[in-house]
Amino acid sequence: MISSDGLSDLVSPDEILEIVTKHRPETACQSLVDLANIRGGTDNITVIVIGINNTGNNNGRMKDLITRILDNLFNMASKKKIKNVRG
Repeated sequence: MISSDGLSDLVSPDEILEIVTKHRPETACQSLVDLANIRGGTDNITVIVIGINNTGNNNGRMKDLITRILDNLFNMASKKKIKNVRG
């Protein structure tokens, strides 16, 4: 799970953990956004939940996949921040 401070400022880590472990990714995302909005939604709320099924001894490949996904997300976020600062 990756989120912006719009979520983490209003929902505790324990609440986030409970929601993402009990629900499918799509439902977890919506539940977290809804909870933050109920509590005031004072900032933009961004939530990404990725569900991964363990399919045997693919731990190395799974770590590589997760690393690539996170790298791409951070790169996209960095480019957006740079664009917003300049634009």
